Amino acid sequence: LRHRDDLGFDLKEWLPLPFGKFYHETCNQVHPRRELRAPGHGELPPVPKIDANAAEILAVRPETSSILEAMGFKERAESTGDFWKGGEEQALEQLERYCSKSGLGSYQQTRNQLHVHCTSRLSPWMAIGCLSPRTVFWRAERFERENGKDEDRRFDHVQKFIFQLCWRDYFRFYCAHFGRMVFFPSGPAKRWRPWKRNAEVEQRWKEGRTGVPLVDALMRELLETGFMANRGRYIVASYLVFYLNIDWRVGADWFESLLLDHDVCSNYGEWASMANVAVDLGEKYPLGLKGRGPTGGRKPGAKGGGGDPWAKGVDLGDAIFDPFEQARHYDRDESYVRRWLPELSVLPTGSIHTGGAVKSYLPPLATEAAKLGRQKLRQQKVAEKWKADTRQLCHIAAAGYPTKRADRSDRPRRWQAKASRLIGA
Repeated sequence: LRHRDDLGFDLKEWLPLPFGKFYHETCNQVHPRRELRAPGHGELPPVPKIDANAAEILAVRPETSSILEAMGFKERAESTGDFWKGGEEQALEQLERYCSKSGLGSYQQTRNQLHVHCTSRLSPWMAIGCLSPRTVFWRAERFERENGKDEDRRFDHVQKFIFQLCWRDYFRFYCAHFGRMVFFPSGPAKRWRPWKRNAEVEQRWKEGRTGVPLVDALMRELLETGFMANRGRYIVASYLVFYLNIDWRVGADWFESLLLDHDVCSNYGEWASMANVAVDLGEKYPLGLKGRGPTGGRKPGAKGGGGDPWAKGVDLGDAIFDPFEQARHYDRDESYVRRWLPELSVLPTGSIHTGGAVKSYLPPLATEAAKLGRQKLRQQKVAEKWKADTRQLCHIAAAGYPTKRADRSDRPRRWQAKASRLIGA
């Protein structure tokens, strides 16, 4: 959205942290450029002639309806993922459909909903370059000029929508700044967290069999369609990281393998941020890139409000999205869960989002979040070395220090004294 050359700083050397600093300062000062002019007829070089029968070339013929078909896959019918068809024309058509009173004009009230039709559905085209974020930005600006702001001054739909475009930009700048450290388990924050690996638990999360209805419904939608609403991504990521304590990169890798709108920077940046290893800014900004988190004055889940995951995790030091609380806010009628978990469709209304085990369903893998701690990686290594040294000295204190020189018989006593002092400390 914003050109690197316009930022006024070298991304390799500096990045505004946290995101709020970038949004309120850089985004206010640096305006997006206009899109490049589309080439006119005859301005592009002709398409080279390709012999589709040549052995060394596997070309997709123009009459092929989809690349999946050309690869030999049978497309699944009646999938919400079939909404997306490739190409700029399709992307622009969807952008125009969305720039309406019921779409962009109600964004702030619908942005946290779970059903796919409540989203803009533009991200897959943006991820693969069919649609420029600048095109989206300038169309949104025109919508606001033509329609004005919402009569209810509590809502600023267009600016909240642009706010998300700025997050998309920021994750690209974040990855350019920190490079490969983004992919480390401790992240750029260099924060040690006790991640676990458990093949069975990981597989149940991937397949939507955790025993938590909302998490399972979201994961099955992803598996079936290649898409999940933004709020849902936070919920399932939080459950994997804070409830199951699985290495956050397992989730990022799974998303990468399935999401139609996957891009490396947004995906791994969001996952690192959720795991709170994206950056360490001290106690002033406990949530890293997200700073202090939202301030008070909102009713959780009311009219598009994001719930209050920060309240849930305040004692644990993380932004924890309680899947049971989120379900009560964003799937009150249980329609979303019943859509993706048909085995629960026979249960009476009000019996699914109970906060625990559901009748005739899998018992949940976990119902409470764990405290992962905020220790720095260097501190953890020092602690592990201290423990190893202490174990060695305890062994020496118990067995005595071996020596070949009889005239140094006092040496065991000195080592025993040192071991005792360490143990006491």
